[in-house]
Amino acid sequence: MKQSDFYQSLKKKSEIQEIFSRGKIIKSTNLLIKYRYINSESYGVRVLLAVPSRIRPVVTRNRYKRVLRHVLFEAIKSEVAQNGLLLKALSFAIIPRPGYVKVKYSEKIREMKKIICTLMAS
Repeated sequence: MKQSDFYQSLKKKSEIQEIFSRGKIIKSTNLLIKYRYINSESYGVRVLLAVPSRIRPVVTRNRYKRVLRHVLFEAIKSEVAQNGLLLKALSFAIIPRPGYVKVKYSEKIREMKKIICTLMAS
């Protein structure tokens, strides 16, 4: 399975601004999630990985994005496999807090699964 089977990247500036201006927030220990449900069934799940520029240098920001992308994919894949989770039409932004890369992998997966279940249950 590929990542594109589960979600797509959020790229339109208007959609990104809408999430940050009108979206709801979920706060967890290491992540901040801003999300907005979409009325259209055609979109599916669209994700923006927003790493603050205060996290320096650039290679560290890129590592955050790679880790987030992988953790999100694994969490969604396992939730779909275990619970038959049906993905709603949803757009969300994931914003990691400083130190996210240092958290254990199992903790990252557990936290992301919890967030995914919260988003899909609402």
